[in-house]
Amino acid sequence: MKIIILGFFIAILFVNISFAQDTKPNLTEAEILEAQQLAARFYNRLAQTQDVAPLVKEFFIKNFATKYKQGITNEGEFKNHKNIRKNDVILYYTTITNYFYLYFSSINYLKMANPKLNEEEAEKIVDAKIESYLTNKIELKLFLSKIPDLPINYSDFDPRRIISEDWKSLADFRVSFAKINELISVLRKVETEFRNQVKQNFPKQRFYYSPNNFGVSMFYENMEELNFPKKTKFLDVWIKNTGDTYIPSYMILVKIKRELKIFAITPPPQ
Repeated sequence: MKIIILGFFIAILFVNISFAQDTKPNLTEAEILEAQQLAARFYNRLAQTQDVAPLVKEFFIKNFATKYKQGITNEGEFKNHKNIRKNDVILYYTTITNYFYLYFSSINYLKMANPKLNEEEAEKIVDAKIESYLTNKIELKLFLSKIPDLPINYSDFDPRRIISEDWKSLADFRVSFAKINELISVLRKVETEFRNQVKQNFPKQRFYYSPNNFGVSMFYENMEELNFPKKTKFLDVWIKNTGDTYIPSYMILVKIKRELKIFAITPPPQ
């Protein structure tokens, strides 16, 4: 039985990271299973909500906005706006995350419904479907047309392009991300349509992640600049390539004392 792998290309992690999937025996079997179960619960919930925003409080570390702001300010996105509010940080993260998740999830569902399609063919079909939903959204299309170097296909579009070092005000920031969220609303419709195609073509198909879909290792990168407690344990979790429709994604989990939470979800390294 195939497992749908809901590709998850997401916002960049805010420190420079290399994902070494180390197999050294530094984790107990219980810790590995706990991480696998958390990852499965998260991705299954995300498939239901089509939105990471309501999951932040449930799955992410308590001070996620603070840590994320600290990281991306250091990396440059907000270096001229260090007083940006936590709500805007969450808006930034969830908007980028939702865009990549929904776009590549749509690709995956389409390819599951039509197994003979290759990646390039699937992208063209998804892009055409997006355009069809945008037909009457004149203001949104105008907004997108003004983004510098906008690619000819949506797979290459990065919402972070509307953020630059010289954006003038938080008001501009919020207006821009409101527009991107209009596009994300379209993507939810596209993803739902292709998911329904899978259900129609393969009625017995089940849509879920199980714990054994995930690999787990220790994460060894230096996190001192983000001021976690000294005994904090970091875990690297990735989706295994099972041969089904697959786009890799990586999750960094943090275990402080006995609590395991998500620190960040990122696209794979280039």
